[in-house]
Amino acid sequence: EAKLNDMVRVGTERLANMQNRDGGWGWFSGEREQSYVHTTAVVVRGLMIAEKNGVTIPHDTIKRGMDWLEKYQLRELRKLQNAASKTDPWKAYVDNEDVLVCSVLADGKTWNREMITLLYDQREHLSVSSLALLGIAFDNLGKTEQRDMFLRNVDQYLVTDPENQSAHLRLPN
Repeated sequence: EAKLNDMVRVGTERLANMQNRDGGWGWFSGEREQSYVHTTAVVVRGLMIAEKNGVTIPHDTIKRGMDWLEKYQLRELRKLQNAASKTDPWKAYVDNEDVLVCSVLADGKTWNREMITLLYDQREHLSVSSLALLGIAFDNLGKTEQRDMFLRNVDQYLVTDPENQSAHLRLPN
């Protein structure tokens, strides 16, 4: 147990030391490193899970990562708002990275109402795994009606095998 605790301590300190000045994480650490949304979301989620399980996370590490994700989400929201006029930068629909960011922010009890509304309204543009993540996020936000809609969206792909006591998702493409 002592060895495991030491490995966790070293690992979390290493992740904290790899955090970029802007609060995000990239593929590598260093002066010129660029933060990436997927890497940052995965690291922040992992650190939040560790903290919930009693691991001490270096000061402000999670908060700085959450702040980076919130800023990223606001930039993406502006792109979505620009879609009608096609004013640069713009994008037509929410995407799976928007879901990942929203799910991490929801785990931290932080969310942007406009973004979660767009994610719900444009869910037909998302992957099945993103729909599942959104179901969990909406559950964390206490939005059970929307959570249940995501459950129904994902459930249509569910294939169960009672004989083998297994289940899988039959995914398109």
